[in-house]
Amino acid sequence: MKRYAFGSYFIDATDLGDILPLARANHTVGREKGGAQASGGTGELNNPNPTADPMDQQAFTMVMAIGYPRSGGSDNRVSKPASYVTHEPSFRTFFADNLFDPSKEYSWDDGPNFWQYRRVSALSNFTSGSVLEDVSLLNFACNDFKSGVLLGVDDAAKAANTAAAKELSLSMLYYLQNEVPRPDGGTDYPALRLRPDVSGTLDGIAKTPYIREGRRIQSIGRIFEWHVEVDNRVALTGLPDSQGTAAQFTDSVGTGHYWLDIHGGPKDPTGLWQRCYPYQIPLMALIPNNVANLLAGGKCLGTTHVTNGAYRVHPSEWSIGEAAGIVAAFCVTRKTDPRTVRASRMSELTSVLTAQGVQTVWPTAVKNRWLLPKGVRS
Repeated sequence: MKRYAFGSYFIDATDLGDILPLARANHTVGREKGGAQASGGTGELNNPNPTADPMDQQAFTMVMAIGYPRSGGSDNRVSKPASYVTHEPSFRTFFADNLFDPSKEYSWDDGPNFWQYRRVSALSNFTSGSVLEDVSLLNFACNDFKSGVLLGVDDAAKAANTAAAKELSLSMLYYLQNEVPRPDGGTDYPALRLRPDVSGTLDGIAKTPYIREGRRIQSIGRIFEWHVEVDNRVALTGLPDSQGTAAQFTDSVGTGHYWLDIHGGPKDPTGLWQRCYPYQIPLMALIPNNVANLLAGGKCLGTTHVTNGAYRVHPSEWSIGEAAGIVAAFCVTRKTDPRTVRASRMSELTSVLTAQGVQTVWPTAVKNRWLLPKGVRS
């Protein structure tokens, strides 16, 4: 009989928290019930909703890799997508102030230029002739897909929503190739072209959606808005925002920082953009409340819908995954488990984390430096 070896610990680092249902880990999707904790709510400043809604999920985006040669170039315009007329007004509003120009290098002192916002290859960084063109990833608020979700729907709806999100992004490309205003008073950049060689796909669109919110474990301890968000901390502690900090966790296994950045979806088109203090990643949020050998390794950790808006971003996810790997190795080599570690061996774990270069506490000098450059969203 063939025998199979199974791991001692498993880490869910998937975008949608796909391991959680397979492991039968308790988890949640979407927005929790808001309002006062005494009535079963989260007690969060920015979730006053009296009922939970699993379909209140952040928008996802089908990102595109786009090239532009700056000098000359052929006409690479795509065909007008069928849904273009529906989306065009939002593109016109978003790019109304000449915020997109791939034709030359700009200083951010001149104002934002969305071509440089997520550029991954810049001609100015290479010797002449070694690179043919700039390449940028196009992921803006106006190609966020807000009309449907990927969790809580059947496979047919998921496929349809993904296809519609691709058409939305292609509609934006069509607008940029044909109608976007240029700083010189003209319109269009027809030389913009899809770069399948960069995306690794036949169509130049990303292999998978950019997911901002997936399943989240019901952990042994959750991260709430009043742990990290500036205004909620001020209301809780009474300290001026310039003197406050995020909650300090004795079981911290990492640090991160971002604002509460919620991109509106079908149930909440407005979203949220609120200040956060530099925060910690508590071990309690990585441990499911009903599975002993599973750890969160990304955005599926025990946040709420609101705090997911900060902890979901890539630097925090990398820190979460790094911590989860070290915790799992610690448990295997020392024949223990995460709950025991948290209860009685945190000093030992902290020493291991520190030896690995993991920062578990923010330096005092930066604890309340919570501002980000204007306009930085993901």
